[in-house]
Amino acid sequence: MKHVWIVKKDSSTMLFYYSYNNTPFKAILVSGLLSAMNSFSEIEIQKRGIQSIDMYDLRWVYLNDPKHNLLLIGADDRDSNANVMQARLAVINSMFIEHYNITSEFWDYSAIDLDIFLDFGAVLEELSIEWQIADKSMDLAKILDLLRIFQNIILILCDYIKNNIKGANYRRLLFDLHQNSPHLKERYGNYVNHKAFEVLELFLPKIDMVIEQIVFHPSDGQNILQSNPKIGLEYSMVKEIFYIIFRQFVNSIKEVSKKQPEQVSWYNFLNAQIMPFFLRQWDYLLNLGILKELIQIFFTIQSEE
Repeated sequence: MKHVWIVKKDSSTMLFYYSYNNTPFKAILVSGLLSAMNSFSEIEIQKRGIQSIDMYDLRWVYLNDPKHNLLLIGADDRDSNANVMQARLAVINSMFIEHYNITSEFWDYSAIDLDIFLDFGAVLEELSIEWQIADKSMDLAKILDLLRIFQNIILILCDYIKNNIKGANYRRLLFDLHQNSPHLKERYGNYVNHKAFEVLELFLPKIDMVIEQIVFHPSDGQNILQSNPKIGLEYSMVKEIFYIIFRQFVNSIKEVSKKQPEQVSWYNFLNAQIMPFFLRQWDYLLNLGILKELIQIFFTIQSEE
């Protein structure tokens, strides 16, 4: 999360504000607006209140704790998971209550010195470190899942090439893949460390024109990545590279397949092999955020001139 507010619910008094990225924010004004929106929604939605809204390019998540007279609000990018944000607000709420021993009697004092809450920032800094470690572990798990999907699809494509593209057409396909192989190192080499890109290259198919084969053995890369979770691969970058490779394979295969109508057509292959794979993995692909792009690449992409 980028921002966290802790508000005294009955008076809408901002008790504490914290910015994880030091972005300038008129915290008190925003706190008043967010509290007012929640109060209005509780009246209109029979005390359920707001749970999550998207506003100002941010996702805002609320956590109500009427027992301790607290309202917590977190803000992060729009693509952030609201359930994760709410779970983290619940942790912050529990630690805030414990740290200051907040009970119903705590608010009985006529005036609360808000400065007593300033040291809670140190608690959130420690939480931030723990969550960063957890996020990296989640990213690694997603990358490993993405690599598995990539490997399965590439193997399906290689099987189609092996069984359906022969002779001169096969050599023409290999030559086309070799000639148009994307220069990924030049494009992405500056964005990741050298070791991370070396590991990623182990997962990419290579065209060996000497033995006239597509070489693809990513198992060593999987082992290296699992034993070095901090190697520095970014999920978004890995996904983008895989899209580039899929487009290259799909366009090249479609072009060569036009020259041999007597074999299993590319579109029949899509219906017999690719679509059943997508259907089996539908929820998985959806959770990884790659389903739409894969369908576009395999079923709607046009060959580049």
